[in-house]
Amino acid sequence: MANNVIQFPGAGGGSGCVRSCVSGAGVRPFVPGAGASDDARPTVSKGEAPAAGRFSTPGVYQVKATLCYCEPAIWRRFLIPADDSCAQLADALLVAFDWSGELVFYFRKDALFLDDPDLERKHAHIPRLKGERHIGAREKRIDEVLKPGESMSFFYDMEDYWEIKVEVERHIPDEEAPYPFMPVALGGARFSPPEGVGGAIGYTDFCYAMAHPDDPLHAEAQDWYDLLPEGRFDPERFDIFEMNGLFALELIDSHEAELLPEDEADVREMCKLLLAEKLSSAACMTTDFMAGVYGVSPSSSEK
Repeated sequence: MANNVIQFPGAGGGSGCVRSCVSGAGVRPFVPGAGASDDARPTVSKGEAPAAGRFSTPGVYQVKATLCYCEPAIWRRFLIPADDSCAQLADALLVAFDWSGELVFYFRKDALFLDDPDLERKHAHIPRLKGERHIGAREKRIDEVLKPGESMSFFYDMEDYWEIKVEVERHIPDEEAPYPFMPVALGGARFSPPEGVGGAIGYTDFCYAMAHPDDPLHAEAQDWYDLLPEGRFDPERFDIFEMNGLFALELIDSHEAELLPEDEADVREMCKLLLAEKLSSAACMTTDFMAGVYGVSPSSSEK
């Protein structure tokens, strides 16, 4: 272990609840070509170059987010509309790492700081270093700050002080990303550290304690994480379905009035249809697997 003393402040490990820094921010239904109003989009005449740092059509950004100072690497990859605000990017990062969003954040790119609205209010009186520029994260679009190949840092929780490298890997035209909602997860690696664990060093100690039943801090770590004595913590686990489930849940929470019927009978019917669809999907996946095992195509018609 890195040291002999370990503290696990707080209780539990990540609520999965994500706040929106902007009204209507976070995950939103994605309609190709409709990421912003036509009036909000930059217009480019034929033969005219787009404004610096921005595409003529916003499209979608493929983003890779890597948690700094953790080995082996913990990372997430997702798509997000390029014309979303940086506050919405913050929401996506919090969902991707399953953090509550109850603590403040800020982005930093060179001398530019994009601040959480709470941080703006609480620390507006603090003198800034010479050359620093502080702007609200709601006031800048992602494509105004980053171009493909560029990156910036995202800081969250001023006690654990997590730092995430946020890199735009590529720009994708709207028509090449026909997903039903955005952001959408593409991949990732390893479990996200629970909030309040004590930063990168604390998480290293936590993983060691959880993996060694004979460690004097094993029981304390299990109790803090609300893990049953027979339970097992797997730092290598990553589930892309779970990540997209969190994105989808945030979408439903944000648009509950439009998506869910008010009548209880209609809600029950919707639940039955969704359950039937899930069971059907599982059956089809099993059928495909068995067909691969026995070399028989279930969809082939018999002569």
